[in-house]
Amino acid sequence: MLIRRPVVCRKMWGRKMNKSMIALSFAITFSSSFTNAALNGCSIGDSNENLNHVYFANGIAGTSLMNNTATRALELRYKAALSELDGGEYAFFSAANKSQGYLVDLAQVFQQKMDEEGISGNPYLLYHLLVSGFSIETVQHYFATFPDEGELLGEFIELATAFNSSAIEDSAITEVRHLTFYQSDLLAGKRVLIIPHSQGNLFTNTAVDAVIDINPEWGNSISYFGVASPASYTSNNADYVTAYDDFVIAALDILEDVLPANLDNDPGLLGDTRGIRNHGFMNSYFNEALSSMAVIDNGVYAMVNNLEYPESIGGTGSIRATLTWGSSRDVDLHAYEPDGSHIYYGNKVGSDGFLDVDDTSSYGPENYVVACEDVNAGEYTIGVNYFAGSSPETAEVIISLGDGRVIGPRTVILSESVGRAGNDTPITMFEVIVDDDGDGNAIYSWLARPNAF
Repeated sequence: MLIRRPVVCRKMWGRKMNKSMIALSFAITFSSSFTNAALNGCSIGDSNENLNHVYFANGIAGTSLMNNTATRALELRYKAALSELDGGEYAFFSAANKSQGYLVDLAQVFQQKMDEEGISGNPYLLYHLLVSGFSIETVQHYFATFPDEGELLGEFIELATAFNSSAIEDSAITEVRHLTFYQSDLLAGKRVLIIPHSQGNLFTNTAVDAVIDINPEWGNSISYFGVASPASYTSNNADYVTAYDDFVIAALDILEDVLPANLDNDPGLLGDTRGIRNHGFMNSYFNEALSSMAVIDNGVYAMVNNLEYPESIGGTGSIRATLTWGSSRDVDLHAYEPDGSHIYYGNKVGSDGFLDVDDTSSYGPENYVVACEDVNAGEYTIGVNYFAGSSPETAEVIISLGDGRVIGPRTVILSESVGRAGNDTPITMFEVIVDDDGDGNAIYSWLARPNAF
């Protein structure tokens, strides 16, 4: 629900009183000199209304360097071209699936495929054989000889099961992180375009499905083009490309339901630099020497031509905090302003900002915003309270500032719901400190609290 912000009178700074009537008279006469004047909170504004966020969602065992390299490559190829195409503004980000180690990542894929199709434990062994360098013929022979049993299969599943808990926890965090990015953008009227690679397709399917389930009206404002997908379907009728000789996807297809390969991407013996598995994003797909490059180009341009800009629901300004969580019924966003005002579902309008989106039916989002002209020097504290739910929950908060920077998202695992008892003691996620630069402009710094990560 969108709440229009009323005009709010500024509180005057308090002055220490003494028993002298002269001092009292002085304080009353000059109290107007000590009003808390708002600052100019937005030094960098949006250049136009047609704003788009483009995300790269990485696959298994992705590193920060790999993700940043891929995101930068997408930006260099598409930012200026897309802006020229439709006059919009495009910003590029990494929706990183942070690797927790090879075995945890494998367990994560297993859990995702179980959620998708309800499959057996064989993918553990499959990925192990692939990364170990076995040929496709060897993999086929192994499963023909030992379809369900075999000492190696048993040992590997036993080892991988030890990582199952970490995999489930990390998967939940990553899913909420994707959801936080996309819902935050759509709330602010931005279109969302995603280029997922490999395992990133599984996370993207889950996030896009959730976005559309929560807000069906956003179905025409978010889409993706998948690369080397291990998924069995595409969300929201998204398109994809997988090479016939992608060794990883071809091997997975032996055992499980995956999207069929749809491109001959083999450049021939001379100049084939794709690697032994023909699966990497940069060397095996996003490469001008390969046929896949033109296919990805066409997929990206088709997204731009077909998507609509959503109606802006959540406000933007000098400080904007957006909360997203999982399937539990209710997690609440809380904000404390420099004068002590406490903004949450029970008090939606503060001295500086207001809660303009409140959700009580799973996933969120909730949104707190301070307008560009209403920010004051001091500390803004952003926190969360697990109000209603029956199991541990993952919550994330992302902060956008008036100088163009985005902080987070930051994640916290909430062990149990506490209801109204937690209203006065929300878990702190961020402390945003606003200072005056001497010319009436806000400058920002922040602390991410240690109970979030």
